Amino acid sequence: MPIGATCIAMGLIVGITGLTGLGLKVSELMLIAAGHSLVLVLLVTFVACIIFGMGLASSAVYIFVAIMLAPALMTLGMPILVAHFFVFYFAQLSCITPPVCLCSYAASSIAKSNAMKTAVLAVSIGIMGFVVPFLFVFHPELILEGSLVSSVMTFLFMIIGLAALTFVLGGYLNRQLSLLERAVFLVLAIVIFVQWNYVISILGAAMIGVMIFISILIKRRSPTLSKKN
Repeated sequence: MPIGATCIAMGLIVGITGLTGLGLKVSELMLIAAGHSLVLVLLVTFVACIIFGMGLASSAVYIFVAIMLAPALMTLGMPILVAHFFVFYFAQLSCITPPVCLCSYAASSIAKSNAMKTAVLAVSIGIMGFVVPFLFVFHPELILEGSLVSSVMTFLFMIIGLAALTFVLGGYLNRQLSLLERAVFLVLAIVIFVQWNYVISILGAAMIGVMIFISILIKRRSPTLSKKN
C-alpha cells in the first residue's frame, strides 16, 4: 500500500507537468536558475533526474528526462551523446535513490527488510554510479568521442581513479585505512579525474600503485609484529 501510494503521487506530478506544459519550460528554467554555469546546470540536472525518475519504468523515465533536461545541457555546447548519457544514467539511478525507489522496494520485499534501510544500502553500494555521469561530461573519450588511443587511455585512468575513490569511501583496501591514507587516495583520484595532461595522470596512477603496494606490505608485516609482541 505505501509503495502504491507513492507511485500514484509521482504519477500525478508527472501528469500535471506534461499537461500544463511545464515540461517544455524546464530546460529554460534550469539555465536561468543555474546562471548558464555548466557545473550548476549539471547539479540541477542530477537532482531533477532523480526526482523525475521516481516511480517510472526505465524506458519511460529516459524519454521523460531526454525531452525535459537534455536540451539544457546541449544549449551549453555539450555533445548530444554526452548529454543523453548523463541524464540516462541518473534517471536509471533513481530506482535505488530514496524516497521513491522501486528497485530497493522490490529488494526489501524479497529480503523482508526495512525499505528505507535497503535503499540507503543500495545507494552506498552503487555510489560510484553517481560519479560516472560527471566523468562522461568532462571526459567524453569514455564514450568514444575522440581517437581510439585517447579513449583507451582515458578509460584506464578512470578505472584507476574510481578504484582509489572506492578506497576513500569504503575506508578499506586489504585492511582498514587511516584517515591520512584515505586523504591521499582522494587527492590522487581527483588528480586523475581532472587529468590536466597524461603525464600528471600517469604519475597519479603510479602513486596509487605505490600506496596499494605499501598497504600490502603493512598487512604482511602486521601479523609478524603481533607474533613477536
